[in-house]
Amino acid sequence: AEVSTRAGPGARIIDLAGRAVTPGFIDAHLHFLSGSLSLSEADLSGSTSPAMVQEQLRAYLASRPGGGWVLGRGWDHTSFPGEAYPTRQDLDAVSSTRPIVLEHTDGHLLWVNSEAMRLAKVTRKTRDPKGGSLVRDASGEPTGVLLENAMDLVSRRIPPPGKDRIKAALREGLAMARSMGVTQVQGPLDLAPEAQLEAWRELDLEGQVTLRFFIWGDIESPRDFRRLRKKFADLAPERFRFGGLKGFVDGVLSARTAALLAPYADAPGTAGEPSYSPRKLRRLVRGAFPEFQASLHAIGDRAVRMTLDACEGLAEDAAAALGPALAHPCKI
Repeated sequence: AEVSTRAGPGARIIDLAGRAVTPGFIDAHLHFLSGSLSLSEADLSGSTSPAMVQEQLRAYLASRPGGGWVLGRGWDHTSFPGEAYPTRQDLDAVSSTRPIVLEHTDGHLLWVNSEAMRLAKVTRKTRDPKGGSLVRDASGEPTGVLLENAMDLVSRRIPPPGKDRIKAALREGLAMARSMGVTQVQGPLDLAPEAQLEAWRELDLEGQVTLRFFIWGDIESPRDFRRLRKKFADLAPERFRFGGLKGFVDGVLSARTAALLAPYADAPGTAGEPSYSPRKLRRLVRGAFPEFQASLHAIGDRAVRMTLDACEGLAEDAAAALGPALAHPCKI
């Protein structure tokens, strides 16, 4: 009744029949394109064993005959018996001719079959890349599970989606966002940045963009992000903002790559390693300021402490340089 007295002559009154209404949701960390693409890929969520994943994949492939790469997401070895990593042989049993690449539910591991490894030229002679590793068996053979930066060995071999495929996926993602009340997202241009931004531009011109996108670049490549911002300066500023730089300070707990202050209770030989030294992390964060917000992934307590140390004082610096800050220069 109190609000009704404030309604102007043009106000619309909607009877919600007792239901709740909230402001639009802002998703503070979302990989919008890869998530949208995954809506048409194999959904492995809820799987509790490699055998169950095999069943899910066979059902998925039965509805999509043909060739090419098989992509999926959502498996979690911590839900498997003994929390053991699965193997490429588990996926070979589903298909030994089509490359299969399955992303872990946390996005920091890949599980692939032998054909995907063959196409990526991953063998026992392949060295672990910096910031990543291949899970190997007792004889030194890669098992088909790749952690962190080692995922790039396979993922870079997957044919990138074209603009039409990207547009179709974004339409599907936008429809889901609307159905959930999501009106703004923050996240990286995680796939095909230029083709993705071209797709966003076309969708906006067609009146189909129904949320705001706070875009992140790579904290190690601010020049590339500035170049993209300049090239796509015509994007509607009320819907698109090139505002953040994403950095990974460590990995994740499930892969024992999150950086801890003490060793893992179930893996006393490791405490995880941060991606940067404290000095380099502070330099990267300061390099983003004041133009961009540093958006930092930090999971382990050691990584969180390093991140807080790197960001210390930036809010005060921002207030002095820019006046009262609308947002903290760091997002963790």
